[in-house]
Amino acid sequence: MNAVERKAMRIGPGMIVSNNQVSVRVNSPDCHILCLSSVLDPSIATGLSKQCSETYDACIEVFDVNALLRAISAKIHDLARFDVIARCVYGSRRRHHDEPEVHPALLKDRRYSYQSEVRAFWSPVGRDPQSPVRRNRG
Repeated sequence: MNAVERKAMRIGPGMIVSNNQVSVRVNSPDCHILCLSSVLDPSIATGLSKQCSETYDACIEVFDVNALLRAISAKIHDLARFDVIARCVYGSRRRHHDEPEVHPALLKDRRYSYQSEVRAFWSPVGRDPQSPVRRNRG
């Protein structure tokens, strides 16, 4: 338990009140995520290269996203089922109760907003969700 939790009032599982704020610990189920950018911009590769200490120097333009998602889903149908594709929301993980609910995997810090990221989600079925999905081409 950290210092804030020791001074706070607990009001339910994973919920505390401290400094006139309600904090809720959110755990979401594991899932497989495909990360894409909605814009074709060379500065995205440059920014990713700096953040990851690796060189990103290529980009693939997807003309039919739905066809790509169907192809991936067909290839991994016995491992995962497609759930949704959505744009990331850039801002703080601290949310006001009046703000719309956002899946935790879609929340990103504002400093990454240049990425214009879109994420597709697949939920694992019948296997350990921590295991990576690997398929041979073909």
